[in-house]
Amino acid sequence: ISFIDKTDQSTSWRQTVWEEGFALLISKPRHLLFGVGVDSIKGHWREWRLFDDGRQPIGHMHSNLLQIALERGVPALIVWLMLLGIYVRMLWRIARSEVIEDFPRGLAIGALGGALGFLTSGLVHYNWGDSEVVTVFYFIMGLCLVVERTNQRATDSSVRV
Repeated sequence: ISFIDKTDQSTSWRQTVWEEGFALLISKPRHLLFGVGVDSIKGHWREWRLFDDGRQPIGHMHSNLLQIALERGVPALIVWLMLLGIYVRMLWRIARSEVIEDFPRGLAIGALGGALGFLTSGLVHYNWGDSEVVTVFYFIMGLCLVVERTNQRATDSSVRV
């Protein structure tokens, strides 16, 4: 089995869904700017002839990038990517900091690995649509923001002294 096996139904299904989703995204300038609407794929898939005209399982676009762009528009995708880029940069900064303690550094390193894994898997699956996974992702993000703020306050107070 090769890395990308065109005879695998999962691969061919994803390829079909990506092609249809991208075609719908670029079909109208309005779709590029504002998307087609959150969850409207479920209600309009017949009208848009998605999922190989219903021969494939009806669901989502199997890509975070395509799903967000299609439902919310390319500007929303750009903002989402910027938010995640800032988050990953913050985690990298915490992990490389020389003044931070071991536990917060370990939390940041684990969160960085988790974020990179989440983003990588999101290229071929819409994991942003899985509420349990996203809830854990946001929880860890919140913990790391607390670590960053606490570290920032400690740094600021040591500079003032």
